[in-house]
Amino acid sequence: MNGSGTSTYGVCAFNYTITGNQAYGIGIFYSDYSTIKSNIVKNNRYAGIKLD
Repeated sequence: MNGSGTSTYGVCAFNYTITGNQAYGIGIFYSDYSTIKSNIVKNNRYAGIKLD
């Protein structure tokens, strides 16, 4: 997923840090990157592992 803002489906990997917490994992998404990231921040729905 290229994060261009277009809705796309496929397998994506993510690895990022928010306020000292790192979330990363692999999942199947039908969205753009910012929506995926927002969903992870809100409810950790797509996070495979979260480290303090």
